[in-house]
Amino acid sequence: MACLSLVGCKTTSSSNPVAWGNAPVTVEIGGVQTDHYAIIEIFSEPRDAMVVVNRVPVGITPRQLKLPVTDQGFLAETISIDVRFVARDVTEASITQSTTLYNTDRAPTRLEFSREKVRRHFENGTANDG
Repeated sequence: MACLSLVGCKTTSSSNPVAWGNAPVTVEIGGVQTDHYAIIEIFSEPRDAMVVVNRVPVGITPRQLKLPVTDQGFLAETISIDVRFVARDVTEASITQSTTLYNTDRAPTRLEFSREKVRRHFENGTANDG
């Protein structure tokens, strides 16, 4: 069983195009010992969606996460990331988009969430839906 703690959670201001706050939210998973981390940028369209990591709310988009990785750049443990889009009025439904980053995956540099899909971007410039 993995234990999750989040350090440095801070919401951002909608008036700034990319207001990250003071520091990325650090995701520490119980039992994982590493000196290596990857910073993942979380964006959404529309903005200000709720970001949830392993069922723990960590703020609103845009948001940065600091995830533990191995020496080779793979995620140290499987992590689920959900982005919740809350209905803006009665004509719209709230929706959650989810992605799971497995410990066999290289850490993406950026995740883009929309009401329709999730897009992963990687350091080498490639991207895929996932």
